[in-house]
Amino acid sequence: MRTRFWQVLVLGAVVAVTALSCTALAVTDASYTTVTLAGRISQDHEGVFGVNSILAPSSLCGGYDPLNADSVIMVGAANYMFTLNRYSTQLNFFFGNPNASGSTVDWTTATSAPFGTIRLSSPIYACVTTPRTASNSTIFYVSNDRYLYRADPDTQLIYATAIAEDPATEYMWDLALYNNKIYVLTTNRVVYACDYVNAVTCVKVNIRGDAAFNAIVTPTRPKLGIAVSRDGIFIAPESNLYWFSLSGVMVAKTPDAVTYVDVSFTQDQNPLARAATSLMAASTTNLYSIALANNALTPTLLTTTAYPDPLQRIYPLTLDNVLISQPTPNLVRWTTYDNTSVASAFDQTPYPVGFVDQSTVVPLLLSYMNYELVQVAGTVPYPSVAINASTLAVDPPTWTTAFGVDVSNHYYTPDLGAAIQNASASGGYPLSMRALHSYYNRTNEMIGGDYNLLPLCNVTKMTSIRHSLAADVRTLLRYPLIYTGEPRPFTVNGQPNLTLIKLIMPSPFGTYLNESSFTANATTPRLLATYDAATRMVVYTRVNYPTSRIFDALFPLSSYPRFASLTDAEKQTLRWAVYADVMAQLAKCAAAAGGSNSSGSNGGGDGSGGNGGSGDGGDDMVPGCVPRVGIDNMTQYAVPGVSPTPFNFTVFVPEGLYKNFNVTSCLDGTDWTNVNEYNSTLTPKKTKCGTGCIVGVAVASAVVAAVLVVVIVILTSKRRRLATVIVPMSNTEPKFSSTVDADSNYESGNPLAY
Repeated sequence: MRTRFWQVLVLGAVVAVTALSCTALAVTDASYTTVTLAGRISQDHEGVFGVNSILAPSSLCGGYDPLNADSVIMVGAANYMFTLNRYSTQLNFFFGNPNASGSTVDWTTATSAPFGTIRLSSPIYACVTTPRTASNSTIFYVSNDRYLYRADPDTQLIYATAIAEDPATEYMWDLALYNNKIYVLTTNRVVYACDYVNAVTCVKVNIRGDAAFNAIVTPTRPKLGIAVSRDGIFIAPESNLYWFSLSGVMVAKTPDAVTYVDVSFTQDQNPLARAATSLMAASTTNLYSIALANNALTPTLLTTTAYPDPLQRIYPLTLDNVLISQPTPNLVRWTTYDNTSVASAFDQTPYPVGFVDQSTVVPLLLSYMNYELVQVAGTVPYPSVAINASTLAVDPPTWTTAFGVDVSNHYYTPDLGAAIQNASASGGYPLSMRALHSYYNRTNEMIGGDYNLLPLCNVTKMTSIRHSLAADVRTLLRYPLIYTGEPRPFTVNGQPNLTLIKLIMPSPFGTYLNESSFTANATTPRLLATYDAATRMVVYTRVNYPTSRIFDALFPLSSYPRFASLTDAEKQTLRWAVYADVMAQLAKCAAAAGGSNSSGSNGGGDGSGGNGGSGDGGDDMVPGCVPRVGIDNMTQYAVPGVSPTPFNFTVFVPEGLYKNFNVTSCLDGTDWTNVNEYNSTLTPKKTKCGTGCIVGVAVASAVVAAVLVVVIVILTSKRRRLATVIVPMSNTEPKFSSTVDADSNYESGNPLAY
């Protein structure tokens, strides 16, 4: 059930983020960086940048392979269709062969042609990739002729469908994909809507532009672009940008004098960004963001420095990541806009960074965080504000989870940066925290200690104690990334008697996948059962208090003989008698000093004794927590400087209490009224034989033993002489065994090594 709940939480985050919409830009002077991915010389050559080259690149569209489609794009050029990895810059031939024997394919008679024999009759000017399925996608492209071409990576075949109603004037120039239809724009601005799922069938869209649109003269090789969404059809006809309804009715055109040559919607395949699309357009020298509102187009200049070479096609992944083609200098380039990184952190439960299942868990948690981050950022869409996954790290000394948030400089303002930075402290990620705790609830290992002992109000002390406990468990389980949660009181009969601390660890410590089913990890609880957490908590509590705030109440056996045989219930009664006397003495000293419990100075110094520690006050306090004097259970641990070892209780006085006198000097004079009264009620058990009786029994026993020895000697002397016989020891006799040997035979190890 826990696993199922975790999966439902994460799925909900992804679905929720896809419902986000984009908004207009906040600023327009963002800087950008452009890198060249392929090209420079007028020939075609595979390889990475510096080795590769491409002749007249034009079309750009998404990759076809679902395994790498987010990193690989398709590039159509004069002679080939290429694949290009935008990260490694690796350029590879996909199909096309200018050296193929014979002429180009005669598509008036042929129905298909293999990839290896295709000789392009014209450059590929536009392409689209159909939505990805479990198998490869299909690439459609056009080449300034009457056909719509389909390239099938599975069959390695190319098919062609003639769709022009007027082959003499209609040449296919650009493509757009929307709602399982391919929209084709011809050189004379005719638009076809084509179904392609079973067979390619096209219907002309009756585009009704204004007089200026209809008067545009189309050159032989124009610069035209089309984009389609539920809002309508957008055409860049080397003039103003035009907006039409899906039925072809003109809605609006840009009011500026910019000549637009291409238009496209953002294509990011990340599930978080699929609905957060933005419309972008290009002139021959600049990029623009286009806002749609109130039947109007509002352009915003993105590139404040013009490109030195003319643009042909744009393939925007996001507003901040745009691929462009430039046929004249034979280049494919990638423009990225600079971000401002905002540092933030969680000081609560550490994230599972570095866990054995990090690769599956962390991306899902980041999905939740990015969703809530967009809520914090207000009008900024994802991924223009997003967590940089590479910055996620847990600081070993503090267990604080630090991360960086990248904000596009299109949107960044100091106020936005401050809101993002403060979001974690102000509870801006509640769903993310719930998902994180849901993951950690897949394990349920706890360690417990004395509620009346731990300094629960002191952040520094409890952090140190938790870290020390975690270090012990890491050693025990042989895994370096185990943490401890916040202490929680466990209540019995309305009273908190126990403090539980959850172990924060990878889910395989609880259950792991064994063949086809989840199996409980039995090694984890077995090893943890050997760990005495309560005793270690006493040790670590003592280490974290200054010596001036620790008092050992000693009760020697000579004065309190019955303390050696108390039941557990009697020990607790005695414990609270000690506590009552200690508190009464502290109150007496406070009254004598003329101060309160929380003011003045400690006559014993500043509390920086040999064991260190910090004060219980100010920023070091848990909000709303009232510090109290702690006391451990009765122990017989050795107390330095005291011999023989007495029965004792250790009292810990927080630095924030009783600051106007020396605590240890005060408690040295404690009147143990309650302890002595309780001791007097402990009636010694009567024995059946007193001291005189014991002496008499001993003497009688000695006499009997002497008589028996004499009898044995007499009987032995009357026997005939017998040979000496050495009897071997029985194999059934118990033998001593080494505890070292026992430990070496005891199965132990890392619980994750299943």
